Amino acid sequence: MLTDDELDALLGPGSPTRVMLADASTVYAAFPAFIYPVLSPKGGKGVDDHDRIGKVSVRDEVRLEDVIGRARDTIDLVLGVVFADEERREVAAAIEELHRFIHGELADGSKYHAWENDLWNWTWAAIMIPLMDAHEKLRGWPSDQFREDAYAGLRAVGALFGAASLPDTYDGFIEYRDSSWLESVDPSAAAATSYLLGQRADPSRLRSPSKFPHTFTRIVSGPARHIARVGLLLVNTDTVGAAMGMSPTRADEVTLAAHRHIWRLIPRRASSGWVECYMRIRLRFGSPEPVWRTHYSPAALAQYRQRMRAARAADTSEPPRPSTKTRT
Repeated sequence: MLTDDELDALLGPGSPTRVMLADASTVYAAFPAFIYPVLSPKGGKGVDDHDRIGKVSVRDEVRLEDVIGRARDTIDLVLGVVFADEERREVAAAIEELHRFIHGELADGSKYHAWENDLWNWTWAAIMIPLMDAHEKLRGWPSDQFREDAYAGLRAVGALFGAASLPDTYDGFIEYRDSSWLESVDPSAAAATSYLLGQRADPSRLRSPSKFPHTFTRIVSGPARHIARVGLLLVNTDTVGAAMGMSPTRADEVTLAAHRHIWRLIPRRASSGWVECYMRIRLRFGSPEPVWRTHYSPAALAQYRQRMRAARAADTSEPPRPSTKTRT
């Protein structure tokens, strides 16, 4: 297990991992990092069976506020392990605990559990891939050593919550991505991929539609949804894109070229530090409170674990997964 000093060296201020994630270009990786973990049969089935917005049985009840809250929670946890220096172990513990009850059975009768070593590492790799690819394609690596150190930091993040079996080097990671990881990509094995992609194309309606008509919501969310699509096209390989049914059109190729060109014109110093500044403000002023201090706090997750065990012992319906509605 890494010591606090080793984690500070890998993830602290000025570290390549922190510099990479703090750059404003990271927003392009946000949606791919949300989608990629469900591209495997087991990852997709976990969402179909358990996710608080993606669970098949609740999808008709999901509203835009729920989708935004779910996305924010994921972003908070991924960024929190890096930027919440004194709380990163607590954030990592929350990530691990949240997946305790994500298990079930595939159509062929085989079992799955989020903590399975291969699946757990595959899922963290699915988040790492777009984070590193988006940075490489928009900002570029100052040096091979910077890229290696950025990878080492992300690998250390995974080790904090148990995903500790990824290759030691970046070259090894690319080999793993192009072989073992890609072999498990099958977006058609579960409904999760098409459902989440559909949220980008046509987001759920607001819970109070009288305030903002759906047409207005679509217009206002247009820029964010555009970045989400560009982000996917940016990091997709031909194989992943084809599996997702997202082969770029000529218009897409022009758009991608334009985005790359714009980012080449933006000085690195002008885009650096934006995400870190955002997290620093959140951590200092708590507005809104980071999720690991509220509905994913140790006390809240312990309460959820107790309710889940009681429900299973009594063979009753499972309690809802923690969300902003159940803050403690």
